[in-house]
Amino acid sequence: GTSARASLSCRSSLPLAAVSSPPRAHRAVARSFTSTRPPGSIPAGVLASRRGPRTVLVVGALVTALTCLLFATAESASALVGFRFVQGVGGALSWTAALVWIASVAPPDRRGEVIGRLLALSVVGGMLGPAVGALATVLGTVPVFAGIAAICVALAVVAARRPRPV
Repeated sequence: GTSARASLSCRSSLPLAAVSSPPRAHRAVARSFTSTRPPGSIPAGVLASRRGPRTVLVVGALVTALTCLLFATAESASALVGFRFVQGVGGALSWTAALVWIASVAPPDRRGEVIGRLLALSVVGGMLGPAVGALATVLGTVPVFAGIAAICVALAVVAARRPRPV
């Protein structure tokens, strides 16, 4: 079932010190992200409306980058759960702000198309998760998660340099 897949995909990308943890710890790591992102999206939307989507997206991307590095070097299952939980907050901030941003700048006649493309990217990211985990078992968690962190920082820089959406 779903929890078995989550356990397997998490196990392949867990830092070496935590791989010996029982499968329930791996499921807790997977659930800590998914239990944060949906409810975190509501306050993220409020923040994006009040502070602007660019600011919220930049903060979310930087939170995600930092937690990727912390996750890669974690030495216990409880640290993994905590870092993944905060990573869910970063994801909620980033994705919600991106949707708010798109809704504010896309022409009304193309808004649905553009939002659909962004949501498709989210699904592709979820599909690539197990492959990234497998890559982490080959190359090591630190280089792979550092690469993901670098992508998040690059996204934050690009977003910060974009004009403020109206």
